[in-house]
Amino acid sequence: MRYKHLLLLLLIWSCSSEPKSVNRVSESAFSELMETYGGALIVDLRTEEDYHKGHLKGAVNLPADDALYDKLYQLSTRQVYLMYCADGKTANELTGMLDSLRFKEVYLLKNGIEGTAFPRVQASNDKK
Repeated sequence: MRYKHLLLLLLIWSCSSEPKSVNRVSESAFSELMETYGGALIVDLRTEEDYHKGHLKGAVNLPADDALYDKLYQLSTRQVYLMYCADGKTANELTGMLDSLRFKEVYLLKNGIEGTAFPRVQASNDKK
């Protein structure tokens, strides 16, 4: 099952009464957060192929696949994360998982990166 961990975590999350740390934000708010949280980790949840075609400068690629839970579990919960996918659907589906992992602050680009005005860089140009 592709998202068996996700289903379990959604169940745990739904029983939790703790405040939520995951916030869905607009394009303008996401842009402001990128400026405000200069030390935030920007995470591209799209496929590796889409990431290489063009992503936000400084973003790391963590594709939303079967291994995503294990990858997220290894990240620091104290870090601020700015995450996006193509159209917002994948990021929204991960809300429960992210909350259950008790991340301090996670901001998801509400409608994804497609159709936004954000400048993109290709993987080979990321450090420039």
